[in-house]
Amino acid sequence: MGKEKDTSDLLKALENCEEFGRFYEENKEVFTDKPLYEELYALQERSGLKKNEVIRLAQLSDIYGYKIFEGQRKPERKKLLCLLIALRATFAETQRILKTHGYAMLYAKDPADCVVIYGICNNMNVMQINGLLFEYGFEMI
Repeated sequence: MGKEKDTSDLLKALENCEEFGRFYEENKEVFTDKPLYEELYALQERSGLKKNEVIRLAQLSDIYGYKIFEGQRKPERKKLLCLLIALRATFAETQRILKTHGYAMLYAKDPADCVVIYGICNNMNVMQINGLLFEYGFEMI
């Protein structure tokens, strides 16, 4: 992704632009157009883990996990969360990836999401987060 630009600033510029072509050229580097699988691959590279390790840590089937990493399958939100947790994505990275790829962001007022946020912020793994979700009567990820 290109340089960061505050969304509200981008919206103001868009509202006040007289010619979309110029606006687009001036701002195209801030648009989010990186495919999900590329983002996951970058996190996987950073983590130092092999894909099969990430898939195992995310508690996904090999076939399903590899299809996500190859861009052949769009995961449901819970499975994406499992991958992001296994990849040790930060809370901010998790929120950005969820938002930019059309998923609902984690919401602190949602009790199950609250557990997931707590787990991410406290470096818990998928199994630990699922245990906490189960303990409080929520559906596991």
